[in-house]
Amino acid sequence: MVAHPPCFAAGTLVLTKDGHKPISEVIVGDLVLTHKGRWRRVTEVMHKTTDRVTIVKSSNCLETITTSEHPYYARYREPYRNGFRTLAERDNSPPDFVEAGKLTLRHFTGSVLPPVRQAELSDDDLWLMGRYVADGHMRESRWTPGKYEEMVISVGRAKLETFKSKVSRKVTFHDSETAIKATFYGHDAIAPFAQFGRGAANKAFPEWVLALPAEQAAVFLDGYLSGDGYICEKNITATSVSAKLVLGVAVLMQRAFGKCPAFRTAAPRDNVQIEGRCVQTQPLHTVEVPRSCERLRNYVDGDYAWGHVRYVTEKLERTVVYNLSVEEDETYTANGVVVHNCTALCNSGVRWLHEPPPGKTLKQMWDRLDEGASLFSDFWNAPIDRICVENPVMHKHAKERIRNYQEFAQSVQPWQFGHPETKRTCFWLKNLPPLVPTDIVEGRENRVHRMPPGPDRWKERSRFFSGISAAMAAQWGELGRFSPDAPPALGGPQMELAL
Repeated sequence: MVAHPPCFAAGTLVLTKDGHKPISEVIVGDLVLTHKGRWRRVTEVMHKTTDRVTIVKSSNCLETITTSEHPYYARYREPYRNGFRTLAERDNSPPDFVEAGKLTLRHFTGSVLPPVRQAELSDDDLWLMGRYVADGHMRESRWTPGKYEEMVISVGRAKLETFKSKVSRKVTFHDSETAIKATFYGHDAIAPFAQFGRGAANKAFPEWVLALPAEQAAVFLDGYLSGDGYICEKNITATSVSAKLVLGVAVLMQRAFGKCPAFRTAAPRDNVQIEGRCVQTQPLHTVEVPRSCERLRNYVDGDYAWGHVRYVTEKLERTVVYNLSVEEDETYTANGVVVHNCTALCNSGVRWLHEPPPGKTLKQMWDRLDEGASLFSDFWNAPIDRICVENPVMHKHAKERIRNYQEFAQSVQPWQFGHPETKRTCFWLKNLPPLVPTDIVEGRENRVHRMPPGPDRWKERSRFFSGISAAMAAQWGELGRFSPDAPPALGGPQMELAL
């Protein structure tokens, strides 16, 4: 068994100070939004491969591939009583971190707004920027590298008068087969629009847009909805092929309307023809908020929005998954909702049993310890003839909870197996001889443990040294050739063969 922290699939989008990023692209030093609605630095990034994943979908979260142990910031909602439930009945349980595999259809997942910051822009500029994000594109200069020649925004004929009433800049209109093209010239005037990206699938909101106060957020959002929005009697809806974009729109909707946004994703259609061009379609993401407040399942409480869980399913699929460690809070925002990073058995985590991390209770930390010790116990006491369980040095509380606990049989160091490095690893062994050092080297450093923050710190601290793996294969691999009914006695023929 090799146990790792819980994680998310590579495409999961994390809200950073630079906008939404795939978790696989987040690096040490990035600022991420935590469950307290503040920006905190990433101190470590990790990844692993898993054979089983859990798929989580809640109304305020894009469908997410994770591991079953990953904690979500959630609230439990009381069941209906006599066909009706009041707001007080629904909100009588405080927010808590619940493992993905334990979420039920009676849970709500939580999303939080980033800190507010006023933008030094006019309402006309904010509206036009929103409109550009919906239907605009840039053309680079044909004469000067790094400069933009023109910005073009497509405007439906029915929306042309509204567009003209909102735009105070100099603009030229010309008619095309499908829409009116509004063209703006001059690099200095149009360069600020390039920060939102180019191409429908690549557009996203920078952090300053997500930090807009409610009034400015409403103006920017009005510009966006005039292009990619649909407003009817019941809902206000926006659609895009960019997942980053709809996550940003959801933040603006929550800020501007005080409602909990809801996401849907539609599978791509067959390729279509637009103005004689064959266009390859992509999955279409939709985010919407209701215009009415009557009997809402989702709701907002201060800066937090709570969306009900729609489904949680498990799937056997080999997947590379990623995780982050964040200073102070150990939380971050993934695919629109808040999640937590945590560990349990090793000495480095014992402090959480006396002073829990933010957002956790002492009971939760002790319950998680019980779960980790139970898992270790199940492997250690399994009806298997030969067992090796690897774990860091345990604290006394973990030892007390493991059934038939015995002290580890051996601890090894990488420098005993050809690596000039110090990193203690403990083995609990059943019917296996201790590993014999194969290549003792000098120049032993404590480089891994004391490694400063950096992009490769997670890789160096999590890797298992190949010299130890090779020794396991060479010294224990031959034991499998003998009958499992006759486990090797230390010092006997099989031991001699292993050595």
